[in-house]
Amino acid sequence: MKRVCSAGGISLFLILLLACEKQSLAPQRLGLQVRFVPAAEDTAVVEAGIDAVPESDAIQLHWRRGNGLTEYRLYRRKQEETTFTLIVVLSERDSLFLDQVEVALHVRYHYYLLGADAAGAVTQPSDTVDYMLLPKVLNLAQAFQQDTLRFHWQPAPQSPAEYYLLKLFDDADGRLIWMSRLPGYQSDQEMVRYNWDGAAKLERLTHKRVYRWRVDAVGAALHSGSESPWRKFSIPYIFSLTFC
Repeated sequence: MKRVCSAGGISLFLILLLACEKQSLAPQRLGLQVRFVPAAEDTAVVEAGIDAVPESDAIQLHWRRGNGLTEYRLYRRKQEETTFTLIVVLSERDSLFLDQVEVALHVRYHYYLLGADAAGAVTQPSDTVDYMLLPKVLNLAQAFQQDTLRFHWQPAPQSPAEYYLLKLFDDADGRLIWMSRLPGYQSDQEMVRYNWDGAAKLERLTHKRVYRWRVDAVGAALHSGSESPWRKFSIPYIFSLTFC
């Protein structure tokens, strides 16, 4: 009988020991929660939050740093996956990340963040954000036709947008000159005349300045789209006197 009790006591001791070890391996939870910066509207002049970027087929993520945290762990899952995977660990100085880790077009990605302090304690999981990249529009060009400035581009093949946003800035000071919303006509070539809608802040552009513009394709689904690379140009002096 003593042997049975002794064996039972040893088994109980081992179970308690394993439970304690498991608990010690689990990271301590902080009351803090890291939060992503809310996504700006597609028509916002200052873009923030989860979004496409002009430079590449990447998804921008933007969050608010927490006091006392030394790193941020970003997790991601694709739309057909059931679990999140850690894709990158970032430093305490980071609040922005461009996800280019095998990001596919027409696929929605979901993200959340954990922050950690120097002792290894982690924050509560952040809110979850998501985005789906669409193909960028192609072959941006601007031209003068009969003293009128026109912008041209080609929609991405087999990827019609719900609508397009043409954004024109002064390249030197970053000032927005014109933003125009245009429906996706599903044609082979899109074209728009400068200030056709009367929304431009300048009636005419000057030859002394350099301008840059791009076209954003906005999808029908929430948080989906693309941003074309920037294209720069200046106005020839002769046209600056006459075009409208």
